[in-house]
Amino acid sequence: MAQATFVDYPNWNVSNQDNWVSVFRELDSEIPCTPLNTLFLHLFVAVDEYSVGCCKEIIRTVFKAVPELHFIFLIVPSYMSLGSTLITVFEQVGNIPSLTYDEDFAVHICHRHSHYPQLHVRNARVEDHDDLMPIFMRYDTLLKETYGEYFLAELIEAQDEENHAVVCEVSCVFSLL
Repeated sequence: MAQATFVDYPNWNVSNQDNWVSVFRELDSEIPCTPLNTLFLHLFVAVDEYSVGCCKEIIRTVFKAVPELHFIFLIVPSYMSLGSTLITVFEQVGNIPSLTYDEDFAVHICHRHSHYPQLHVRNARVEDHDDLMPIFMRYDTLLKETYGEYFLAELIEAQDEENHAVVCEVSCVFSLL
C-alpha cells in the first residue's frame, strides 16, 4: 500500500553528505540534530486512499525500530507543496539554498515525540504517590481496601537491594512497574 525510503543524508544538494549538520544547525539551532539521531525521507509513495494512514504508520514504525532516532527531515523545492498526506506528519522549519541549483529548498521536520514518544524509566520516589494513586484507583480499589491508603508510598519506601520500584514516564504520564 505504501513505501518510504530513509537515508542518513539530505536528498537534494543542499549540503555535503558528510557535513550537513552545520547547515541544519544554522537553520534552527534549537534542533539538536546529529548523524546519529536524524534521518531524511527521500521517497514516499502510497495508494491514495490509504496514504495518510500508511504514512503515519511508517513514521511510527521507523521511530519504534530506531530508538536513537529523534528527527526525520524532508527537503523539497520551496515552490512544491507537501500535499495532504505528508503535511499530516511534517512541519516546515525554514528554507535553505541549494549548492548547485539557483533555488531554495523548504526543510520540513517530523519529531519523535509526536509519533512514538520515548519511555523514561527511573527509580520510584515516595513523592510519586500522589501522581500514581489515581492510576491505580482507576482500575482497582481492592489494593487500597486491602493494604490501606498509603500502601504505594510504603512499597516505594521499602525498596532495597533486592526489591525495586520504577516509574515509567511518557509525556508526564506515570506507570509503576
